[in-house]
Amino acid sequence: RDSRFFSINEQIQQILISEVSCMNKSKEACHCKSITYGMLEAAIKAGYTNYEDLQEKLRFGTSCGKCQEFIRHLIKELSTKAR
Repeated sequence: RDSRFFSINEQIQQILISEVSCMNKSKEACHCKSITYGMLEAAIKAGYTNYEDLQEKLRFGTSCGKCQEFIRHLIKELSTKAR
């Protein structure tokens, strides 16, 4: 498929699949709160598996909010990987 015709969600999902497969755990998912991929992965492995619980624990997405959709998808991918 031509990438020009992917929806935003499909584009995010393709990026995430690539990101998760060779994840740099020190890369920030939320710049405002300095939340890294590794911090999200560790919280998921500790049993926090839904967005609201993770957000309450780590406080991502509570400043500018730009990361929220990306982190929702990242949590889904990381949760799938953790199984």
